[in-house]
Amino acid sequence: MINVGNHTFSLIDARKTIGGFEELWSGYVEDRDHDAVDSLRADVLPMLADLDLETASEADLTKPLTAVWNTLLSVGQALRNGVEPARHQGEVAFLASSKGGVPKKSVNAVEVDFRGVIGDVQKNRLLHGRPFQALCLWSSEVIESLRADGHPIAPGLAGENVTLSGFDWSNLRPGARLALGTVLCEVSSFTDPCAQNAAWFIDGEVGVMSHRRGAVSRVYATIVEPGRVSVGDSVTLEP
Repeated sequence: MINVGNHTFSLIDARKTIGGFEELWSGYVEDRDHDAVDSLRADVLPMLADLDLETASEADLTKPLTAVWNTLLSVGQALRNGVEPARHQGEVAFLASSKGGVPKKSVNAVEVDFRGVIGDVQKNRLLHGRPFQALCLWSSEVIESLRADGHPIAPGLAGENVTLSGFDWSNLRPGARLALGTVLCEVSSFTDPCAQNAAWFIDGEVGVMSHRRGAVSRVYATIVEPGRVSVGDSVTLEP
């Protein structure tokens, strides 16, 4: 295991996080003026140039992982500086957890640590379970819009832990911070559509929840401060 601040990475986590750095970075800076933060990326790339992720040991990965992780957290802060509108309030509409796979089942409250919802299990650890995937969030308004189009989707079915209401979902993008209950988290990436969710969409068309289709995607979030979240808790967004 590799510890970077409060976050713990298995060897697989480290490889996937380092290997996904460019994609994660792109999510933060897409459609934004990012000239002011490009130097952060430039400082990291030389460490990754000759790194063989398949053969590297935990010792080999500790320094580049630390650089990648701290850079991702830094770019979020930099992009939030001076961003308007200011804070926005919503609420927790639904919470879900499971012992593996989808759908997740409704719960009234969850305890959250730096790895995510305590007791929630990711069935496929090759694709899920990184510290930047600690929470999966979605929008009740997006779900209702999909249902109006005839898709048999509902909160928790697509694997999200927390369904939020009251937000313009276009503001929920990498770099945004959310205080929900006593938890503070930072949106880290858009969530790719998954074939495991085909049953909840007409003709299995999971692509309708891709962020390439607009403000419809689930998002992943990194835990900044652990705590407890209950259905009905207020949520504060810092875009």
